[in-house]
Amino acid sequence: MITKPQALNSFLRIAPTKAEFESATNPLRQITRQVTEVAASNQHGPKPLRVALVGSYVPRKCGIATFTHDVFQSLNAFESISQIDVFAMGDDDVYDYPAEVICEIHQKPESYRKAASIINAGSYDILFIQHEFGLFGGVSGDMIFELIDRVTIPVVTMLHTVLKEPNEDQRRVIKRLNERSGAMVTMSQRGKFFLETIYKVNKERIEVIPHGIPNTSPRNLLQNKQKFELHNNLVALTFGLIGPGKGLEYAIDALPEIVNLHPNFIYVLLGATHPNLLKSQGESYRDGLRLQAEKLGVGEHLHFENRFVGVRELTQWIGAADVYLTPYLNEAQITSGTLSYAYGCGTPVVSTPYWHASDLLAEGRGCIVPFRDSGAIAKQVNELLGDESRRNQMADAAYNHGRSMIWTAVGNRLADVLSRCSRAPSNPKSHSLPEVPFPSGESNLSHLFRMTDDTGIVQHAICALPNRHEGYCVDDNARALLLTLFLEQMGSDISGIGSLQSRYAEFVNHAIDEESGRVRNFMSYSRDWLEIVGADDSVGRTSWVLGACIGRTHQEGIRMWANRLYMPVLRHVANTGSLRAWCFGLMGVCEYRNHDAYNSEVNAIGQDFLSRIEFRLDESRFEDWPWFEDRLTYDNAKLPHAVLLGAKSFGKPELFSKALSSLDWLCQVQTSSDNLFLPIGSDEFFIRGQVRSMFDQQPVEAWATVSACLYAYGETGDEKWMTEAKKAYDWFLGRNICGFVVTDHSTGGCFDGLHADRVNFNQGAESTLAWLLADVEMRMIGGKVPSTIQATSATDSVSSWISGE
Repeated sequence: MITKPQALNSFLRIAPTKAEFESATNPLRQITRQVTEVAASNQHGPKPLRVALVGSYVPRKCGIATFTHDVFQSLNAFESISQIDVFAMGDDDVYDYPAEVICEIHQKPESYRKAASIINAGSYDILFIQHEFGLFGGVSGDMIFELIDRVTIPVVTMLHTVLKEPNEDQRRVIKRLNERSGAMVTMSQRGKFFLETIYKVNKERIEVIPHGIPNTSPRNLLQNKQKFELHNNLVALTFGLIGPGKGLEYAIDALPEIVNLHPNFIYVLLGATHPNLLKSQGESYRDGLRLQAEKLGVGEHLHFENRFVGVRELTQWIGAADVYLTPYLNEAQITSGTLSYAYGCGTPVVSTPYWHASDLLAEGRGCIVPFRDSGAIAKQVNELLGDESRRNQMADAAYNHGRSMIWTAVGNRLADVLSRCSRAPSNPKSHSLPEVPFPSGESNLSHLFRMTDDTGIVQHAICALPNRHEGYCVDDNARALLLTLFLEQMGSDISGIGSLQSRYAEFVNHAIDEESGRVRNFMSYSRDWLEIVGADDSVGRTSWVLGACIGRTHQEGIRMWANRLYMPVLRHVANTGSLRAWCFGLMGVCEYRNHDAYNSEVNAIGQDFLSRIEFRLDESRFEDWPWFEDRLTYDNAKLPHAVLLGAKSFGKPELFSKALSSLDWLCQVQTSSDNLFLPIGSDEFFIRGQVRSMFDQQPVEAWATVSACLYAYGETGDEKWMTEAKKAYDWFLGRNICGFVVTDHSTGGCFDGLHADRVNFNQGAESTLAWLLADVEMRMIGGKVPSTIQATSATDSVSSWISGE
């Protein structure tokens, strides 16, 4: 039913593995989901649901953890549920979670925000929350809204506690949950009554679904007793985490009177000490109960099983009990999983009148005794033990009534509620991302000027201030030079552009060794080069920008300068083994050919680049991975962009189509379930067969996608490419999965990346240039058309060209 790569779970399990969290949007899994959905739509039925399930989870030892696990298993049995991912509420311990847990949430705002980002990036249909006030942190658990207010999908809340006399904070939390939830699920009619009368929840929104229980056969009392060597005993049982507040002292006080009539009676307390109590007091509480029994002379009639047992053994223990005791002291307990289990398995129950017991055991389905009354407990237990016929009648009635509570029935009702609510409108607060208008006018270059000094553009910034300690690099100065070429081409009349262009060209010139074509990248602020030769990417990027200077500029002096240096650098790129350097080099060749299409050496190198890149594409591509290498890393869209340019320039229509398919696939991978641009994060990137990195999202990825899609639009005329370009552009302006604006309109800069819970407030050169280049390219198609997007007769005939007609 549910298929999940192990890599996803080991990678997303934030706290247990100490790994950075990642997105659950594995494109391979998306393809599987799409196939499932298409099949469902072809059968004219509702599409299978993808559920994000929030609650504590096994192996954490608490009732809600067990319940959430049971919910997972029950929902997972239905064909209407195609995917369930668990977001487990953690504590101070480290847990080895099962595979379905993809993220652990701690009681910290940033942890909730990370989980919200994962959910928004995934293709989930519904968020299903197991709610208990003490589970989530904050004031009365209100920290859960750090998650709820950020997710973009509908929510269903299952309430494990509904208080009759809430304080103002508890009332406020339930009110907010009601405002955000498509359904409020309670496990009893009393809970529904409280929600309607105390919390003013619309009764149409309330669902009453009982606590689920395992589906067991009618019990074989003797066989179960024999398993635990209790076949000679009359047995009473209480199970669950051991701790104060459960009234166990009153049950033990009743033992002398019970043992007096039934000497073979034994009282079993099954369960580990509550973890919080164990940390603070050790086993002192359990030791106190043992000492109490010994003082009463019934020590041998009290048996402890100090451990946490699985469901199968638990049902065997319940099946071995003649009577089940719940002597709890708190009336305001609206749900008890232990009571549900014992009752549904057909064991006669003696209980104090807390709310769940009063409702479930009404009409003679069990025995109710007053709170804190050991004499009443002894009287009822003795009467039941002395009347086998009554016990059997009560057991049969409970078992038959409990068939409506088995997990199959409960899961079916939960699945129906989730399906219905998934079709409701999503979170309006999270969906309030504004439509971003198409850019017009001039770009804001204030920060570009601020970051540029007499040497060139400074590499890094501290917030909006140039960080001179970090110096300069040729990568950024080459990008800045390219920006000035675009501005020149679109006829910008911003004062000082020519001066900036000269400065960036001077830096690039100084970085190049004219004889060897080597390019140095990093320079200190004191103008000392920090390396003999830069990385292959830097050399490739420099050759691209030199080619652009030759093919684009109207300044003859800039063209002559670039022409002098171009061939040595291009030859150096040809001698590298770097795929991205080849792609940058190929883009430069295509730019150069706008000025001179007949240089035989340039053409030969360009075609050689194209052949090498095509070989890499053919070598690495699979049906589900039509890409140039086995991973997506950085500047990803530049790879298909370069091939599109080269294939068009050198007349290779089949290769053009292959590159277009690769770009289309990349756009799908980089799109969230809410149709927002979702670039590959730079934390760990994305290796085929593993899980894509979600953050740190980089502006350069958005620009690369804008640029590639605009070129595809210009060459094909297909509006979908304009849509993809606009989607990537809008990422800068807040239409991203976090809803954060990544640009600073007051400075004209761009923040250095998008994290799950914030932006990186530094406004370095690479990020700012990525924003400005994307902005200028979008503005160019709104007015003056750049040479890379010319709507010429060649564009008009591109469909025929591709098809070979």
